[in-house]
Amino acid sequence: MKKLFLITILSINSILSFGDYLDTPNYKYLKTFLKEEQQDIFNNLMKDLDFTITSLEQKINDSKNEKEKQNLEIKLNEAIREKEKLVENLNINIIKYPKRYTEKALELNKNINELISSYSEKEEK
Repeated sequence: MKKLFLITILSINSILSFGDYLDTPNYKYLKTFLKEEQQDIFNNLMKDLDFTITSLEQKINDSKNEKEKQNLEIKLNEAIREKEKLVENLNINIIKYPKRYTEKALELNKNINELISSYSEKEEK
């Protein structure tokens, strides 16, 4: 019964709260750089990670065994780090490989290169 209740809560939570991550303030800037299929992949990965994080948090709250809680907290921290690493790697890849992304990524790369060039010219003088 407890598992059924947990599954129901998690399912409702996933339907209501896991929307389009690229429309949230934290990730909105990424939308202009990602092609549509890349946006779908990003959203699906974030949904999976958020579902995992929510599930682990609920299991930690429900667990009475301290050893089990510690193991779940380790898994939770790993999932949180994986989510942060996903966004970090995406940011790096947009700058490093702009041709894989949208025209805005190419413009960003061009602007960065111009900024570096102008800074280098000032340093030489």
